[in-house]
Amino acid sequence: IIYGSRHYDQSIDIWGLGCTMAELLLHQPIFPGNTDINQLELIFSVLGCPVNLLSHSKNDGLKQKIFPTFVVDNTKQPVGLANLLPNIPPMLLDFISMALTLDPKKRPTTEELRNHPLLQEISKSAKMEFSKVCEYLHEKCLKNWFAKVK
Repeated sequence: IIYGSRHYDQSIDIWGLGCTMAELLLHQPIFPGNTDINQLELIFSVLGCPVNLLSHSKNDGLKQKIFPTFVVDNTKQPVGLANLLPNIPPMLLDFISMALTLDPKKRPTTEELRNHPLLQEISKSAKMEFSKVCEYLHEKCLKNWFAKVK
């Protein structure tokens, strides 16, 4: 979440990746807020609200400007990604959940996500498929071409 921050790093891109993957599965925006505050409310309603949201802001002026009317209801349980994205493979849900970690310091890096079992599985499948394509090309195309050249 980049709200009010002037610091931009890869954690913002990881958040965007998680949102994009969820939106591809939902066929709609995951957090379709009509204002900045509404969008935060939607995010917190799904992922939960960080307990230290209001107490650890680095910019007290911004905090006072934004949050005086912002009410956090910690009595409600968050919806959770599993309920928002039912029937998706657990490995995919884990990947998206990791990317949508609220605390950017706890959000995985690109290297950590690259080593996630989901991407390892996709990579393995892609290599197998590529090898099948190569075998097919060799068997059906190259052998015939070499036979004609001789």
